[in-house]
Amino acid sequence: MAIRGTIKESVENIVELENARFREQNVKILREAITATELRRKTLESYFITKDEAVNVLERVEEVGHASGASLDLSVINWREESQTDVMALEISAHLKGSFQSIYQALSLIERLPYKIDMVKIAVLENNSGKDARFWESQITFAITSVK
Repeated sequence: MAIRGTIKESVENIVELENARFREQNVKILREAITATELRRKTLESYFITKDEAVNVLERVEEVGHASGASLDLSVINWREESQTDVMALEISAHLKGSFQSIYQALSLIERLPYKIDMVKIAVLENNSGKDARFWESQITFAITSVK
């Protein structure tokens, strides 16, 4: 009878050890998965801005406009919130002035900023108001998605 008790205890100990080893493997796999997705999460989070980052984003938009050679004036900056979701948008209206190429380049660069950007309105007009003053103007409105 003592042998049966010892065998039963041994089997229970082996099962308990196997369960502990299995739990340990699961924890290790879970930690590896969290580490592997951390970079993806950080990259994804970088596409969305917060209210604290708005000034930096506006400065980047201005830098892009000036780098293209166009004159860029930000005219309306507004936060739009959707009441039923955690989504917000920083709406920006801007006026561009310059050559067609510089305006096109500015629009292209703004659209390619590393954020979730929706172009709401783009109007491009040629201005021939003077003899030698041939330039283009553009009025744009775009929204950069944010989270609350």
